[in-house]
Amino acid sequence: MTERKEKRTLRRFRMASAYALALLVVLSLILYPEVAIGFFKTIYSKAVSISDKYSINFAIIFAIFLVCEVLFNAGWILMLKGSGIAKIRLSDLRRRDFKAIDLKNRAVRIGFILNLFGASASWIYLLTIILLNFPWGLKIVSMTPVLWELFIVLSLRLPIAVAIFQGQKRLHGVSETN
Repeated sequence: MTERKEKRTLRRFRMASAYALALLVVLSLILYPEVAIGFFKTIYSKAVSISDKYSINFAIIFAIFLVCEVLFNAGWILMLKGSGIAKIRLSDLRRRDFKAIDLKNRAVRIGFILNLFGASASWIYLLTIILLNFPWGLKIVSMTPVLWELFIVLSLRLPIAVAIFQGQKRLHGVSETN
């Protein structure tokens, strides 16, 4: 066998293994529904006890996260369409010809704001709930991952925000001559 055929065979074997595992999980949930029901009942009972203890409404948190996810993805779509990236062909990428990308478009700015709001609003709401309702020991433990997520969300978008809102037509490293 050639090396290419071996790679293809290995890839097919991995895909078949993944499908078999997914099928096994689905069949076990169908054949043994009491396991799945018990698992979800346990999670639900824990959520209700936390909700009662710290006066948190999980339905509101879920709705906010759902709306933020829609805004996050809508922002990406607006940025991609507004910047012209959707019009770039594979041959342009190989030649590193990025002349079609325009970051000065208004849709890019609106999409960026939607994306940033969708990425950070739910975490800010969660941080507010933690600060208002949790005891001090639990605040410190709970705030660490939320603050870390906010730091990542905001710091990764800072260079893009500078490029977009300063009215630059191109990102750094991409010139008109490419």
